[in-house]
Amino acid sequence: MTGKTSTGFEYNIDGQALKDFRFLRAISDMQSSDLARQVDGVAAMVQIIFNDRAQEDAFLRHVAKDGRALTSDVIREMREILDSIKVQDEDVKN
Repeated sequence: MTGKTSTGFEYNIDGQALKDFRFLRAISDMQSSDLARQVDGVAAMVQIIFNDRAQEDAFLRHVAKDGRALTSDVIREMREILDSIKVQDEDVKN
């Protein structure tokens, strides 16, 4: 699945990553009200979704401001990617 976020990050994600149990667990953690679980979930999600160190690094560089990838920015960008993946997955099923 490919796409581009509203901030301009272009991604290419293997659809098989969405079938990984760790993906489901990471989504659950991201939706937790506990900030520590959210951070753990996002960190796991970045690794699962990109499954490629170069693309993961490119994502973090894209999100970074002044050399730092703020957790809130990473979460926001990942949620946008996940929303896009969900729409693409529904389009494929229909």
